[in-house]
Amino acid sequence: MRVARLRVRVERGSLLWVSGPARVSVIEGSLYASGVRVEKGSEMLVQAGRGASLYAVDEDATVELVEGSEASHRVERDEEAMRTAVEWLRLVDSIAETRPRLVAVLGPVESGKSTLSLWLANRLGGCYASLDPGQNELGTPCYYSAAPIEGTALSTKDLRPRWAWLVGCNAPEQCPWESVSAAAALASYTRRACSTTVVDTDGFVSGPGLAYKTSILETLEPDATIVMERGPARQLARLARLYSGSVYTAPATPERLVRSRSRRDRRVYRERMYQALFANAEKVRLDAARTPLAPPVEPGKLPPGLLASLVAPEGYEIPALIERASSNVIEARVAWGASSGVRGVRLGSTRLVEWREERVRLL
Repeated sequence: MRVARLRVRVERGSLLWVSGPARVSVIEGSLYASGVRVEKGSEMLVQAGRGASLYAVDEDATVELVEGSEASHRVERDEEAMRTAVEWLRLVDSIAETRPRLVAVLGPVESGKSTLSLWLANRLGGCYASLDPGQNELGTPCYYSAAPIEGTALSTKDLRPRWAWLVGCNAPEQCPWESVSAAAALASYTRRACSTTVVDTDGFVSGPGLAYKTSILETLEPDATIVMERGPARQLARLARLYSGSVYTAPATPERLVRSRSRRDRRVYRERMYQALFANAEKVRLDAARTPLAPPVEPGKLPPGLLASLVAPEGYEIPALIERASSNVIEARVAWGASSGVRGVRLGSTRLVEWREERVRLL
């Protein structure tokens, strides 16, 4: 594999964009990456197929890049992007001073919620949580999930989900009760397991989405809420003031930097995530007579490919895919292992047929 080693100067007010695989070493000065200051002598790895933006906010910097054969980089001056980054950094510092236990981030699709959530999670430590069952940043479609922050994550793809809660469909408007229930379980568990949790919500905020977000805020009871300044920001801020200790606003990602995704793009993303979760997953066999199901369906009536979850005694769930079920046994693939047994199985309203989603009704 071709490897290139070079030094790059990044002047104050500029940003360095790196596409992996690459190792970035700061030789002089400092930069900001994903909300964290990267000082002289620090290194970071940008994995293959991923990218990272590094901002020279308050001084010039020099970095050494070791690039793999498919890596690339560029340095550019972008006043709007830099202005947004500086405002985000100030906001992250302000919120960090209050030491919140749970922070919710609200806004429409493609407004920068996930990126800002990761910046804040990196700054606070604790956990990052995704409440988006359609485009889950942790790679668990039809589930809410959370991951501990270990080191600095340059991308949400660098995080590994440890806990999940079944929603059962890919859009909260299709299963609002299940969505709110999963949000309540996530909030309850992460308040115990994490010093701080930053909750990245979905972009369903227009029309009935405002009513849904009301239920989510009431359920989460966040110590702080950030509202992205795009779409119905004023309405969201008013709602947040009813249920949140503090409310902040943040500039949205500049629209010209947003890569819009079609419905097909989003469907293909979910199919890839399902394959990553289950294609080579561990298989388990459960005693159907001794395993409670919710909702209470006869095991023999469960369709193959049904999305489900194994309920752990601690209060979290593990994504599962039903392969075969009878009155005697339930066979499933699980995304990761249970640490201390299984209390039961929760059943979704989506099955996968060659990784494509189909809605089902169990009752």
